[in-house]
Amino acid sequence: MCIYTSRNRILSFARRWCGQWPRGAARAITTKMAGRLTVEERAQIAARYEVWNSVVAVQRWCRRVKGRNTTIRPETIKNCHSKLLTTGSVTDARRSARPSTSRSGENVALVRDMFTRSPRKSTRQAALESGLSRHTVLTVLKKDLNFRPRKPHYVQELTPEDCDSRTEYGELILGWHED
Repeated sequence: MCIYTSRNRILSFARRWCGQWPRGAARAITTKMAGRLTVEERAQIAARYEVWNSVVAVQRWCRRVKGRNTTIRPETIKNCHSKLLTTGSVTDARRSARPSTSRSGENVALVRDMFTRSPRKSTRQAALESGLSRHTVLTVLKKDLNFRPRKPHYVQELTPEDCDSRTEYGELILGWHED
């Protein structure tokens, strides 16, 4: 998607979007309406509002192209248009989020060393020793190191006497089955 800066360029952009479509092209580009609008759909809406300057006309066009039950709120149309005029684009702004520091290379190495030395260590104990949060330790173990929690299942120890008694039991059951 190009970024246009001057109003004349935006108008030419709008006129191109509002021209005659080849048969079925508008339906191929804009197929969904229930979810978020794609960049192409927002550009079409903004361009048509720029040319027609009527929310109702854009809503009617949308119903005609996408189906009878399709609706677009007037706020959506105006927001797409104002975003096109102010920024020159209808794409979403980049989210400004603080970068994650919990899964840094140092923390991954620290957790790896802790659990390779003592794999029976609990995540709570590892969090206390390392100074990281328990959630960070769990995330590093699962996402970075591909470690999975395993609960040991304790079973009875088999002795040579147990083997003899199991053999006798098996022979007894087979004898009953043959009768």
